[in-house]
Amino acid sequence: PASAGFSVWVDLGGWLTALTFAAEQALWRDVWEATRVSILPGGVFACANPGWFRLCHTTDPAVVREAITRLGRHLSAIDTTSLDSNHDRE
Repeated sequence: PASAGFSVWVDLGGWLTALTFAAEQALWRDVWEATRVSILPGGVFACANPGWFRLCHTTDPAVVREAITRLGRHLSAIDTTSLDSNHDRE
């Protein structure tokens, strides 16, 4: 078994416009374009549910901190109250 990991899974399902892999791809593209932080959508790893992203942390800790700061700042600016009603329809 592995004794270390190179990435962590992050649940960003609350930021999807719908609970679909297409919405996951749209969020991935939005995050990339707004932050230049590359998180990998779970759909490319055959994740069972949309909204999970893989965040790699095998680089300089200062770079990882900056990426998380950018990601957090961008996600905080997204109004998720309107997204909740979209999830109810799925």
